Amino acid sequence: MDFKVPLNTYVKMLSEHPDVVLIHRGGRVTFVNDQILYLLGYQPGEIIGNNVGDFLSAESKNKISGSAGARMILNGEVIELEAVCKGGRNKHISVRSSVINYNNKKSVLSTISDISEKKNFESILKYSENKFSALFDALNESVFIIEIETGVIIDANLKAQRMLRASKKEIVGMHYSKLHPREEFDDYIKKFEFGANLPDQIFKNILVSSGERVEVEISASVVELVPGVTVFQGIYRDITDRKKSDEQLKNSLREKEVLLKEVHHRVKNNLQIISSLFGMQLKNIKNVEYSNLVKDALGRIKSIALIHEKLYRAGSFSKINFSEYIREIINYISRYYFNESCVVNFHYAIENISLDLDRSISLSLIVNELVTNSLKYAFCDVSEGDIFVSFNKTCEGEYVLRVSDGGRGFKTPPDMAFPSTFGLGLVCDLVREIGGSIKLINGRGASYEINFKDKKL
Repeated sequence: MDFKVPLNTYVKMLSEHPDVVLIHRGGRVTFVNDQILYLLGYQPGEIIGNNVGDFLSAESKNKISGSAGARMILNGEVIELEAVCKGGRNKHISVRSSVINYNNKKSVLSTISDISEKKNFESILKYSENKFSALFDALNESVFIIEIETGVIIDANLKAQRMLRASKKEIVGMHYSKLHPREEFDDYIKKFEFGANLPDQIFKNILVSSGERVEVEISASVVELVPGVTVFQGIYRDITDRKKSDEQLKNSLREKEVLLKEVHHRVKNNLQIISSLFGMQLKNIKNVEYSNLVKDALGRIKSIALIHEKLYRAGSFSKINFSEYIREIINYISRYYFNESCVVNFHYAIENISLDLDRSISLSLIVNELVTNSLKYAFCDVSEGDIFVSFNKTCEGEYVLRVSDGGRGFKTPPDMAFPSTFGLGLVCDLVREIGGSIKLINGRGASYEINFKDKKL
């Protein structure tokens, strides 16, 4: 370009330019404004007369050398270079050049801008992208990133590629409907429209490259990938092995249930045999004391046998309905201790409560002992008596079992801390075993109250 204004005026304009302005001829600097000091740390006098390449890195010097560099200058292209600052530190610069007529000689005018911050940001961004890409591929779940408007897959991590048995190149650009069998896709899309979240555990088949179907668990959401750009993110978990394991577990549990049922059945039968043997022996015992001992043993055996029978019939091996059980065991006990001279009436206030096997056995023996004691000793001189049994759970989560009678009570109440009889000693031991407490109230009849709480997990 030729100057249309006096040279001095133009030089003044270049000197006041906000960017670095440099003029060189044959690569040698003939003019540079004061902005060079702020950019590279050099005074203009340290630059003028030297070759432009002296202030560039080796890589940048090669970039602008020869015909390629001349072509970029002639075309007015913006060139990104690395300049060497005073002191040795490098800076990233952009250079736009044009050919001018300076002092009546053809020269090159270069405008130089500092782009170090931009390059640093690009480096950070590239690092972040690489880091994200590494984390994305390291995920242990198959993730697909899908463009909302088109439904086209724009990214898939390494796990997704392995699941589909296809390369990233093959997956990217595919419509997400291709992941699912056509007959299932319509049903799938009814549950989800782009712009809404898909709940977890939507079980579907997907198609892999071989045409094979793989069962997956899907969770999906719409996420903002970068500010202003939202995409659909689908997480697909291959549950083929898990489904196989679940099925194996179910089969194993069914086998164990059958086995447990058989065990309870056999235990019940064996106890029944023992009970029958005791019953046969009882017929031959004339001594009342011995007869009562056998009856006591029979009651205990029957208490446990009934538990196993209930478990066998219910098909549940973790809990039994203890409220139903109480009535059954009391009916059995009352038959063995039937007294023609005294009618005993049973009164129940029992909630519908289920208990685990261990506590059920303990409580069954407790009920057996307490009811047996009342039947044996409470109504010796009367024609009619009452036994009250209640079982409930309080608002605080505490179980309360009460067994009381309207009999004559104790002349001398037993010491419940150190009971002298086998039956009460057994009751106290069983109460401690379930982590409970027992209280005896002696008045018009004897009343026992047992309190215990749910087992701590």
